[in-house]
Amino acid sequence: MIFCEHFINGYSPKQKRMLFLKSEGLNERLEPDDLAFLLRQGATDGKETVTLTPVCKTKVFALSFLKPTVDEYGRRGVWNHTILVPCSQMIKGLRIDQIFSPFFIREDNGVKAPLKALQVEVNGNGDG
Repeated sequence: MIFCEHFINGYSPKQKRMLFLKSEGLNERLEPDDLAFLLRQGATDGKETVTLTPVCKTKVFALSFLKPTVDEYGRRGVWNHTILVPCSQMIKGLRIDQIFSPFFIREDNGVKAPLKALQVEVNGNGDG
């Protein structure tokens, strides 16, 4: 079982406002400057994308789902759901792109704060 902290940052057309939601243990897993860097991600070239960013200070990989959005005034933005995967799990050869893809929150479907840490079951060959 892998426990992963995560956050969502982006415009919610449903609520007509910006959201920043995080799991309760996020501040323990990320330094403020690393969180600021991950929040600024956004070059999506107009399409959904997934990025993998090593965060060396806290020994996690940040797996981010990024999707372009437009607010009610026509301003462009990015929906960002980032999952923090412990580096120790990467060493075991996990295919995190495949394992965590189903856990991405791709839009605001009534998600509420605080987010709960993700609990991901992984079998022995690195698949979910």
